[in-house]
Amino acid sequence: MKKNVVSKENKPEKVKDRNTKQLRSSGIEVIEHLPYLDNPEFKEPKEIARRTLVLKALFQLHLQAPREIIKKWLEENGLLTSLNVKELKYLQTEYSELPEQTQTDIYWFVEAI
Repeated sequence: MKKNVVSKENKPEKVKDRNTKQLRSSGIEVIEHLPYLDNPEFKEPKEIARRTLVLKALFQLHLQAPREIIKKWLEENGLLTSLNVKELKYLQTEYSELPEQTQTDIYWFVEAI
C-alpha cells in the first residue's frame, strides 16, 4: 500500500481551509475553533468506501433492520472482515439488549459517514 505523504497541497491547515470553504459553499455550518490534525494519515479511497459501507450497514441496526439480513449483506459484499471486534459483537446482540451508550454510538455512525 502506498504511504501517504503530506505534500504542500495536503498541509493540515490547507486541508482544513479547503474543506471549510467547500462545506460552507454547500450551506453547511463549520465550527471555526476545531483543530486540524497535526499529522494526518490519509486513507486510500477503497478503505474509506469500505468503512462507509460498514457504518451504513451497522446504522441499519438503529433502524431496526434484522441483524441476519445486515450480516448477510456484509458477507455478500466481502465486508465482514472490515468490522472490528466491537462491531462484530453488535451483530451478535439484539439491538434492544445493547447498552444505551452503544445504541447512541451506533446512531452517530451516520455522522461518521
